Amino acid sequence: MKKLFLSITAVAILIFLSLGCVTKQVWTDKTRAEPYQERIISFYTNLDKKEMVFIGDKYHYIF
Repeated sequence: MKKLFLSITAVAILIFLSLGCVTKQVWTDKTRAEPYQERIISFYTNLDKKEMVFIGDKYHYIF
């Protein structure tokens, strides 16, 4: 039982340590935020004015 626990712990530690290498590969320049311009076509509010929606050419924003 103790041998199984040590084996599972060793595998879990190896997986955890290898995640650092994977994370570095995920965050490349392609995934970084780039500035963009968005033209707002219209905006709406609901009756109690707790939410506001902006409609753009490409994206819609809900606040």
